[in-house]
Parts: sequence; C-alpha cells; structure tokens
Amino acid sequence: MKFALVSFHLPPSPSGQSMVLHRLLRDLDAVAYCLITSQNHDPAEEQENSPRELAGRLFSLPPEFQITRGYRYGLAKFREGINIPLAIILRAWQIAAVVRRENCRAIVACTGGHDLLDLPAAYLASRMVGVPFYPYYFDDYYYQWAAIAHWKALSGRRFARRLEAAIIRGAKRVIVPNEFMGSELRRRYGIETTLIHNPCDVPEDEGAVSGAPSPSGGEVRIVYTGAVYDAHYDAFLNLVEALKLLGRSDVKLHIYTAHSHSELAERGIRGPVVYHDHQSLS
Repeated sequence: MKFALVSFHLPPSPSGQSMVLHRLLRDLDAVAYCLITSQNHDPAEEQENSPRELAGRLFSLPPEFQITRGYRYGLAKFREGINIPLAIILRAWQIAAVVRRENCRAIVACTGGHDLLDLPAAYLASRMVGVPFYPYYFDDYYYQWAAIAHWKALSGRRFARRLEAAIIRGAKRVIVPNEFMGSELRRRYGIETTLIHNPCDVPEDEGAVSGAPSPSGGEVRIVYTGAVYDAHYDAFLNLVEALKLLGRSDVKLHIYTAHSHSELAERGIRGPVVYHDHQSLS
C-alpha cells in the first residue's frame, strides 16, 4: 500500500526527526511512498554529516496566500482567524492533489513545522481524498502551539486543544515514539496509540559515536542528541543547575546538535556542558 508522508523536516536536513525518518524509510522501495513538505529542501545545502535523501519522490509545496496586514488596532486575532483556516484549506488542496496523482492509499503526517499546520492540512486532505489518516507525534502538538512564534494571537492552549481534538478524532491511528506520549494522549482523549520507538544504528564495535572522543578519567556523561529549541530550554536550565548543585567535576552534560552552540550558551545552557557538532551517520 503506497502512502504519502507529510513532514516539514525531511532528510537531508540535520534534525532528529529527519534522522528517524531516514532510518525508518531508507530500506523501502521508492514506489512504496512519496514525500510532501512545505519546506524548501535544497540538496545543495546538504551538510556533510546530514542524513542522505530518501528514494521516494519529493513534492515541495509552494507557500500559501496569507493576509500580511492587520496586526494593529487589536486586529491580530481577526487576521489569524482568517489566515490559519485559509492556509489549512489551501495546503490541504495541494496535499490532496499529490495524493490523488500518486495514487496513495493513506496519509501519514508528522508534527512540527514553522507554522504547525501540516497536521490539520493533512487530515483535511485525507477527508477530501477518502483515505485513512495517521498523525505521527514526534512532539507534543498541543504544547507546540504554546511555544510557536509564527502565530502570535492564536498560540493559546484553548485553540490548540480544539484543533488537536479534531485531528485525533479523525485519525485512523495515532503513532507515538515513546510510552509517555502514548499515555498522555490516552489521558487526554481516551485513545490507544501505536508505538514505534525511534530506531538507532548500533555500531558493529558497540563503540562511541563516530568522531566522538572516548570517555576518560571515569567521567560520567549525560548525553543528549538532536535539536534544542524553546520547548527544551527550561529542562536544560534545570539540569545544568542540578549539575552545579551536585558539585562534581566528573559529571558533565554532552550535547550533540546542529544548533548554534554560542546561542545555546547565551540562553544559559553553559557550565558543566560540553558541546559537540552534529555527528555523521556513517
């Protein structure tokens, strides 16, 4: 059964979501799926240590029409009240057109993206075409709305809860990467989810990540890999503060990320912290 995968983050972009999708789909035949994204993926900008592009056909959606005036005089909510449903409908039409053309029998849509509209747009597209819809929760969609910078007036949790509830009710099945996310969605909506743990390539020698120095002197490493953004800052700041209170020079936090190390340090994530560049898949 051919399916369409909708995701803002796709290989070769250096994000944790891209890594997971690459590992899940790299062995599938190119005719088994197609990729749909609202991000402009330029192969020329591929980083040396980014995941390679997938074999499936890639469709990059053009930006939707948006009303760009109206943030003055208290009109922000009115403007976004038009722009959000308009963008969802226009993107849904584009996704539905690809699904019909590629003769896909299901739509899998991932959380994330600069405007968080992929999930509702993909759900609406599934209704237009008449195929099952599977949201893939790499992140907590409900809480992403509270941190988003793209929409300023409608980033509150009341709107997010209504939007998420509609998506969940219309889903054939919800995919989650860990037990916690599954239990959280069960608590909110009383649903059972499908668990797919994030795959990990284990080196043959079971050694450290390629290019990373081996621990020495009995150092205790707390290792984090992946993107670091607004949703993570509080957790990292609390962890750094706990390490400082611990007062042990042999315990350090090691962060492997493509994000700017200096910017994270400016956010206060510094001290018993060692930064590493994004590591190669090979």
